[in-house]
Amino acid sequence: MIDNDQIIYSISIEDVQTVSEELFGRPLTEAELKIAEDKIGDYISN
Repeated sequence: MIDNDQIIYSISIEDVQTVSEELFGRPLTEAELKIAEDKIGDYISN
């Protein structure tokens, strides 16, 4: 039986900051992190 509460994938702030460093050469600001969080949430429905 499938456990619907099981996490398939998680992303941490550290993960986002690593990608930001690779793409932009710097970490995201708190405001930019909030925007990223909101955008990522747009692709995942509850």
